[in-house]
Amino acid sequence: VAQQEVSDVLLDDKGRKMTLRIYILLLLFADKDSRIALALARRNFICRLHPRTYDAADPDPARHVHSTLDVFKDVDGLSSTAWQHSDTVWPCVIEMFQACIGPFLSRFSETSQDEGPLSFEVLGADVLIDKWMRPW
Repeated sequence: VAQQEVSDVLLDDKGRKMTLRIYILLLLFADKDSRIALALARRNFICRLHPRTYDAADPDPARHVHSTLDVFKDVDGLSSTAWQHSDTVWPCVIEMFQACIGPFLSRFSETSQDEGPLSFEVLGADVLIDKWMRPW
């Protein structure tokens, strides 16, 4: 993981940092005349809650990075359907994905080695939300 720390990250009611795990399906439809690539984001995602309260001054990864369910102790999770901000942030998340993935879709269709009418890749994207409901 290499990224700039998100300032003013949104915390849950217990002061824990949250990571949204959103799955994206990349699809490639191909025939002898054309190739079309699409990216579809799954609307139902997982909100993973880090195990300890967030403290930007503490470099311990247990506070900032470790958030894999069933791997790291005390990581909690809830469905996007139970998260109160889900409907608010979803349009911004989609806009972010369009900006990040959109430019690569044509390249994905050009470089795919798969022959046949359909091929796919599944991506898991981890997204942070700041206090202004912006995704990172």
